[in-house]
Amino acid sequence: MIVLIWMWEIVKSVLNGIAKVAVFALIVALALVVVGVFSGDGIARNTVLELDLRQSMDDKSAASLLNLGEGKLAIMDSQSFYSNGLGDYAAAAGADQIWMQPVSTFFSAGTSTTTLFFKGLFDKVNAVPQFVQRYEYKNAANVFTQTDFTPPHREATLRVLQSWYDSATAEASADRKLDPGVLTSVLDAAPATVETVKDKGLITNIGYDDEARDAAKARAGAGAKIMRFDRYVQATRDRVAGFGAPTIALVHAAGDIVEGGDDNPLSQSSASVAGDTFAQAIRDAAEDKNVKAILLRVDSPGGSAIASDQILQALKKARATGKPLVVSMGAVAASGGYYISMAADRIIAEPGTLTGSIYADFTKKVAEGRKLPLEQVEQLARGRVWTGADAKERGLVDELGGFWTAVTEVKTLAGISPDTRVAFKNYPQPQGLLGTASRLLGGSAASLKALEGLSALMQATPVKAVIDAMRAMPEGRAELRAIGLPRF
Repeated sequence: MIVLIWMWEIVKSVLNGIAKVAVFALIVALALVVVGVFSGDGIARNTVLELDLRQSMDDKSAASLLNLGEGKLAIMDSQSFYSNGLGDYAAAAGADQIWMQPVSTFFSAGTSTTTLFFKGLFDKVNAVPQFVQRYEYKNAANVFTQTDFTPPHREATLRVLQSWYDSATAEASADRKLDPGVLTSVLDAAPATVETVKDKGLITNIGYDDEARDAAKARAGAGAKIMRFDRYVQATRDRVAGFGAPTIALVHAAGDIVEGGDDNPLSQSSASVAGDTFAQAIRDAAEDKNVKAILLRVDSPGGSAIASDQILQALKKARATGKPLVVSMGAVAASGGYYISMAADRIIAEPGTLTGSIYADFTKKVAEGRKLPLEQVEQLARGRVWTGADAKERGLVDELGGFWTAVTEVKTLAGISPDTRVAFKNYPQPQGLLGTASRLLGGSAASLKALEGLSALMQATPVKAVIDAMRAMPEGRAELRAIGLPRF
């Protein structure tokens, strides 16, 4: 009997601890939501930082970084450009000053890709992969069925690499006011010493990180201090869009497109685009009288044809209500990712966006959506992927640019002045604890973003294990009672 009482006390102690954690988390969540209501316009801070860090503008000063405003000096400091790709340097090229550390090396050389083929391995173990290839350019399965690039696979891959290279070198040379030949000669000869790249005009200063910071403080004037960039962005942006500001629905379709719904009640975002969830979210945005337009951000390589068609149908109906629909393509919007974009009034893609991968199942819908002759679409299709720059030349997208370019487009179509600050309302809206907390405080999208830290905690494996165990308990069989909590 004594042992049983002792064990029961231990069980009660554990359950009481869980209850305390749950109640404390709820209190923290509500507090963060209150703070989040006043924290911005509804775009997550990390989303802002990843969207268009380097966007095309005539003024290539700090004004081109996150719309911080004109007249600010941008200094980029790098110990060394280690990557042999062009991404790092292309982003840095828009700065007013580029610093590199003494005795460092410039490794940027161009664009490349590596593909590992498994057919040789499968042959040795007598394994036969079972895939059906729709068209010669639909080459995702080639890594399992081939030992090397097929001619169409090689052709498409080389064209993508060349397009990336051309776009990056053209923009970087324009930013640095260099002859493109000078830049490409340095890239062809890479790796290069820091002195060489400075003499050629690719960078402006050789110095250490503290010297770059001192130069920035000296330029800023007396009283200036160094601050983390993300904190600066948050501190200097307007606190709220203002009551009565026009609302734009921001639908972020990121990840593989799958059938069904998103059943994770704790997640603010998902690694997939669930057909049921996103179709309903689009219907909700279309029915919301406060929403003036819909901005669809696509970061998806595609997936289920059924779910893609379900989402496209919802988007067509939303557009039929008279609300403008603009698509902003991220790094990839191919196959189903391109398919769901067909209902848009305007499609905006980055020059390096991977898009297209159209096949016979939806060439007619592409021709209708893009108002192109079917014969022309069929020539562009056959599963081939294009960069945003090449897609623009072929009529598959309307304009090159990033997220803020798309925002300008959707404002214009909605009759909103370009200078008017808008509020973004995120779709799909989270469910469960986070969604409920937000709705209790007016459903502000900004409030949801204040819960990002809590959401990460709730996604931790130990916490999820406890929650799953609590869910598995038979209803009415367990009571969690928290004692010793502060009184309010």
